[in-house]
Amino acid sequence: MARTSFITFLPSAARNTSGQSGSFGLYDMDEILVFLNVSAVSGASPTLDVKVQTQGPDGVWYDLQSFTQKTAAGQEAKAITVFGETLRIAYTIGGSSPSFTFSVTAVAKARS
Repeated sequence: MARTSFITFLPSAARNTSGQSGSFGLYDMDEILVFLNVSAVSGASPTLDVKVQTQGPDGVWYDLQSFTQKTAAGQEAKAITVFGETLRIAYTIGGSSPSFTFSVTAVAKARS
């Protein structure tokens, strides 16, 4: 049976500025299912763009996977194959006085 790990990249909280999570090393994992849960949205024309990023050997963060832009409450999941990578979540919030309450969590499966 494969070992699984549960990761909270970003706990549920109201956010109104762009940012990123801390980084997580997934060196013994080979698959990860990342969940975006947006539970509340306010503001005029609010937008939320969320990306899973990986850190290259040069120390630069690169986009690995993107979620569909959110303008309302909703959920989405992305399955990603990882190979000894360090991952983080980056998010961009736009609009006039925007606020998004959201979380990003994941389930990672260890190599067999």
